[in-house]
Amino acid sequence: MTRVDEILQFVKEDFLFPHQMNIDITTDLCKKEILGKNEALVLVSFLEERYNIRFKDEEMLPETLSSIEKINSIIEKKISEVKTK
Repeated sequence: MTRVDEILQFVKEDFLFPHQMNIDITTDLCKKEILGKNEALVLVSFLEERYNIRFKDEEMLPETLSSIEKINSIIEKKISEVKTK
């Protein structure tokens, strides 16, 4: 399972009702009212634990976490930063 698939599965299992399951990696989770403040905290906790990364407060913004695609992009950036240190 790819990282994108893992994140998508987590969002679907933890935040969605059955009628909301039709989302993809580009779906705006904030505009669809899937990702609110509480859900964002749960998601960030999952991502930090799963991928051994840390989000700064200023990175926990709607534009950063608005889609699976954007979330994956920031994870890739964080992982590459760790590898170059």
